[in-house]
Amino acid sequence: MEVLEVEPEDMKSFQSENTEVAGPDNLNSWLRFSLIAGIVYLVLAVIESALDVQLFIEKSSFSIGFAYFYTFLKMSLLVFFIMFTGAFYKLSNLFSNLLLKLMSVFLVILTFVFILEDVVTYWLGIDLVTGLLLRSLIAGLVYVLFASSFLHLSKSQGTIYIIAGAIGILTGVSFMTVVFAIPSLIFLTIFEISLIVLLYQEYRNTTSDKSVDLSNSTHAIF
Repeated sequence: MEVLEVEPEDMKSFQSENTEVAGPDNLNSWLRFSLIAGIVYLVLAVIESALDVQLFIEKSSFSIGFAYFYTFLKMSLLVFFIMFTGAFYKLSNLFSNLLLKLMSVFLVILTFVFILEDVVTYWLGIDLVTGLLLRSLIAGLVYVLFASSFLHLSKSQGTIYIIAGAIGILTGVSFMTVVFAIPSLIFLTIFEISLIVLLYQEYRNTTSDKSVDLSNSTHAIF
């Protein structure tokens, strides 16, 4: 540093700038990745919901071919859901929101358990009506808490967080009533669309922040 005539304060400033740029870059990549995963997940979720409702209503006989397709669909859904939910875990770190972080993790665990139960019960030919009621209550509570974290952030993050939070709470309450468990799948789809829009907005914000940082760095060089 002495040979190059660099002051220690300059090095600290340089390291600080690098850290600030690296954060948005990493978040931007995550948001883009999760945004794509969320769209794929939404398409698969609509197909999955239609199949589950059909199986619940019609009580069709077991088919080995359909069982493999059903298992593949459920596992694919889980993978894309984890990718999708990962963005909200990242955002919880950015906004220091513990509730969002905990509910993101809990949603992944809960989805894994529910999907595993769906696959096992279909292969074994078990009809768990009481299990569906319990699932509806638990899922409703988790979605209410998950959505509440968006309402908490709405003061600083804007309208889309209010919309997502309100639709999420409506979805959770509908699940918890049990009576409206099947119609609440429509609310859930709308909620997931609002989450995709939210991620898109955050992706646009981080992209614009990245452009501003790059422009400032260029100006500083010149």
